[in-house]
Amino acid sequence: MQLSLSNLSPLELIFVDICDSKESVQKDAVNRLHSYVLSKVTSPLISKDWEEKVAKCILDLIKSREIGQQRGAILAIGIMIEIFKEDPLENTRNLFRFYNHLTSVLRDARDHGLILSASQLVGRLTEISANSLGDRFVEEQIPNFIEMSSSDGAPALGAVLVLKEFARHSPSSFSPHLSPTFRSVSGFLRSLQAEVRHAAADIIGYILTSMGPRDFESYRVTITGLFVRIQQGLESNSPPILHGSLLALQELFLCAEKEMLQSEFVTMCEAVLRFRSHADAPIRAVVISMLPILARYDTQIFLDHFFNVSASFLVQRLESVDGPAGLYFKAFLDHVKLTSVQRILQLDKCLLPLRKISYRM
Repeated sequence: MQLSLSNLSPLELIFVDICDSKESVQKDAVNRLHSYVLSKVTSPLISKDWEEKVAKCILDLIKSREIGQQRGAILAIGIMIEIFKEDPLENTRNLFRFYNHLTSVLRDARDHGLILSASQLVGRLTEISANSLGDRFVEEQIPNFIEMSSSDGAPALGAVLVLKEFARHSPSSFSPHLSPTFRSVSGFLRSLQAEVRHAAADIIGYILTSMGPRDFESYRVTITGLFVRIQQGLESNSPPILHGSLLALQELFLCAEKEMLQSEFVTMCEAVLRFRSHADAPIRAVVISMLPILARYDTQIFLDHFFNVSASFLVQRLESVDGPAGLYFKAFLDHVKLTSVQRILQLDKCLLPLRKISYRM
């Protein structure tokens, strides 16, 4: 949108500013666009003013090759979605238009920030527009993004992030697509990109929480298949595969029915703790985050077999690492304190040789 500033209309100036690299200028332009749309683009004038002015500016920016202009278009679409959500049925056509704009960005963009922003807006559209886009809209779109996720590079990242948003806002829509979805998720968990692995684990959690044991056979097959893949992944020497497998295991212990994994609990605790000193920091971080989850899952077995080694490990991490380790350690202790005061005394024994960390029981 190469224009002389002196010849621009107020709306065109807003769109110039919304593409500015300065966040303060962008924020001001966002507020001005919001006010403009509310004051100018209202029924019965919405068709003429919207089509000839606002929608055209957004389309020009979306089609641009410049990242700044595409980012401006996404900001503008975000504003429009929030305005049109008040009457999504009335604005179905425009919501579909936004969806198509966003998916074009996801297919073609190479900028990580653009891809993330576009996928989040697709999730927002899914959240607010279920009725206006159709009851089966998400269900019908899932195969397209599963196929897109098999491509290389940025389109695959965008597809995985959109599938995560679909799973978050409409997990039941995955019911007809469980097999291809979890086949794809197995690949995502092995991705070299940490963000893809985290998104894959989120997809698992959202879908399992939605499924529950209502269709027990389908549920059992899904859990069993995932667990087998996780076990295979934990035998790998590849840090990304180990990391993805641990993330998936964490979601199983959080979201699956307890009886589905009870017989494997001891084996999996041993497997998780085996990686507590791994050279890869993300792997160690997952181990830390899993300990309170395992302690809650089967507290007595955890206390009897894994408490001492877990407490010793967490204390060592607290001595050497600032940040979230302390929060996980507190969650771990809070749960155990509620369960067994006697066992907490064992923690004190673990701390005695260290003398470097003080904490309040």
